[in-house]
Amino acid sequence: MGRHKHEIENGSTSSISHQLIGFDDEGCVTNYSGSVRTLSPEEVVRASSRIVNILDLAGDERYLKVTGMC
Repeated sequence: MGRHKHEIENGSTSSISHQLIGFDDEGCVTNYSGSVRTLSPEEVVRASSRIVNILDLAGDERYLKVTGMC
């Protein structure tokens, strides 16, 4: 779960994760080339007609100002 010693010790993390998912005109995911290689974010954007950005922010209230959510 945690990336740093204090995160492992207290069981929470302040890390932010970001994932980009692209879809073509038919609704198929464009993140993969064939079945082996994951495309770079730039490649996904070029190959997609729709993009979904998923952000996973720290859930603790004390991190809201740091993540720009208040």
